[in-house]
Amino acid sequence: METRCDRNQKIHVHCFKGTEEMVESWLRKFPNTYFGITAAVQSFDDLQIAGLRAIPRDKLLLETDSPYFPLGGAEINTPAYIGDVGHYVMTHLDLRPSEVFQRTLDNALTLYGANQ
Repeated sequence: METRCDRNQKIHVHCFKGTEEMVESWLRKFPNTYFGITAAVQSFDDLQIAGLRAIPRDKLLLETDSPYFPLGGAEINTPAYIGDVGHYVMTHLDLRPSEVFQRTLDNALTLYGANQ
């Protein structure tokens, strides 16, 4: 990607389940990288939680990745579960619900051009 994409290209790393080092690497190479977190966050290990915590708040996104990564006993996922994803994220980041939801909404609007 480094030879094909401008360093300032906006990038959405979909379904991120990586480590702190991965976050740092992406941001060093592409500072406009955003990281989408799905319901997979409910089963993150310690390294993945550290990766989540390394994501700058202005680069964090919430995703459901429907129909994949269902929550609890659900058979499939739906966009209706975005609040549940936010709940898991806020728990790991020690944030209030309003902080998680407003910040990730603002980030999505910035990434996809609505705040330009």
